[in-house]
Amino acid sequence: MSIAEFARIPFVDEIVDAHRLSQRLGFTAEPTRIRVKPGHGALLSWRRRLRGEDRSASVPTSADWGWTAVVTDPNKLDNIRRRAERHGAPVRLHAAGEARAVLVSGRLPSDPKLVKVIARSDSGYSPDAEVLGYNPGRRLLLRSGNRFVRISSDDNDHLVHTARQWLRWGIPTLPVEFLGRRHTSVHSPWWGTGDLERSPDARIAAALGETIADLHHQEPGHASRSDRPSTSEEPAAGDCTLAELVPDLAADLHWIVDELGPRLDDGPGEYRCPLHGDLSPDQVLVDGDEFRIIDLERAGAGPAGVDVGNWVARCRMNGFAEMEAAFLDAYTRRRGNGLDVEAWCARSLLAAAIEPFRQCRPDWRARTAGLVAAAKEALRR
Repeated sequence: MSIAEFARIPFVDEIVDAHRLSQRLGFTAEPTRIRVKPGHGALLSWRRRLRGEDRSASVPTSADWGWTAVVTDPNKLDNIRRRAERHGAPVRLHAAGEARAVLVSGRLPSDPKLVKVIARSDSGYSPDAEVLGYNPGRRLLLRSGNRFVRISSDDNDHLVHTARQWLRWGIPTLPVEFLGRRHTSVHSPWWGTGDLERSPDARIAAALGETIADLHHQEPGHASRSDRPSTSEEPAAGDCTLAELVPDLAADLHWIVDELGPRLDDGPGEYRCPLHGDLSPDQVLVDGDEFRIIDLERAGAGPAGVDVGNWVARCRMNGFAEMEAAFLDAYTRRRGNGLDVEAWCARSLLAAAIEPFRQCRPDWRARTAGLVAAAKEALRR
């Protein structure tokens, strides 16, 4: 299935292509993330790039970022334009297509869902702040001076309360506090010299394994979110499964799902513990021998294998064999060995298989096939 066939609206296959997107915008840009609601619309983020730019040396600010959307609802389009103009961030209409679809773009501050939040005086937004991450319509991550700022379309109560609980338990994380009264913006102190993805360190991975074992020993009663994984469905792209998006992988995907079901489902009595929910090397900040675990957005309660499987999967995706082994050895010494690690790793690899598509990578099909193959290999070990 082509992207156009999957989306069932015009323009989508055009905006995920950097060259064609740049032609629409009038400057060189690269798509960074897309969310598609087949038959209804799409929202994509992009980053402007200068010719010959060294991406590793650049410091992207909000002036370098923006969004492009395919809108099929005239009322929704009117709301986008009205909100943007009210806050001094007008949008640009590029073209109209069939099924009443319109292609429209704007700079980051005019984001259809974030524009009102960003415009608030207490949001923590600064046009000169470094943009660390931008998920259109959902969240914006900034470095502003000596603090990390997160601006979301929804409230951040869960982040604040979870960070406070972890600190009470003695789990090394950073405090998260509200900015303003509406709880849509939070901040943390800027800490560390990097993360474990950029600076792999098996010693810290071992200490992290012990820490996660300690976290899993805590009572999960405080957690307001559950991360019980689905083992009976394939990753979905909108209302289309990955198997439909990439038919060549359908047989492998069905085999993986069938294998995962009995290996991960322990029934209603399954043990639940506090979880990070998205544990990976880039979520662990380092400074010398110290570390802090960050990004608790998906923290909640569920099977311990969620965290262990995520860690192992991300280490394999990055070629961090020493950090994988150090973490598992330390975790097992601290908590025992009762997990089907390969099955939980396969579950995480399967969940990640849709990400190359969402990240608009030109080689997303090959990357997705590689993740599916890695999940099969894990299950066969």
